Amino acid sequence: MFNQTELTQARDAKGVFNVRPDITGLAQISDIDMSTPELLAETDAKMIRDKSLKNYFVYIIKTVTGSGSGDRVKS
Repeated sequence: MFNQTELTQARDAKGVFNVRPDITGLAQISDIDMSTPELLAETDAKMIRDKSLKNYFVYIIKTVTGSGSGDRVKS
């Protein structure tokens, strides 16, 4: 995608690639997509900083119930 380089650089700068990816995340349930790469990377980093079993189950439940719209670019 047109902004993958920017997103990759932002995630790398915030240490997001230092952890294994999850099946869902705070950005996905917060309706943050790849059209705002810096915000997406910051939200990924926040999820990592605040990671707990309770929070992760909340993310999964919100994903299953349709909160947010995932990692997509708005047209």
